[in-house]
Amino acid sequence: VIKPFGMYDDGEYAEFSVDVEPNNEFYGRILQMGAGLEVVSPASVRNEIAQRVHNLADLYPKKE
Repeated sequence: VIKPFGMYDDGEYAEFSVDVEPNNEFYGRILQMGAGLEVVSPASVRNEIAQRVHNLADLYPKKE
């Protein structure tokens, strides 16, 4: 745990770090958290999450 859950000047959140080898299970668990979790680094993992989210969103276009 880098910052325990609490209220900070820039919002209410927790910050933590994990050492893992990114794989499909890891990405799935991250995506399970939905908008409640933001990957901030490394950039390669952040980009992979963003790509998966964009691909998923493309399957469900907004209807006007």
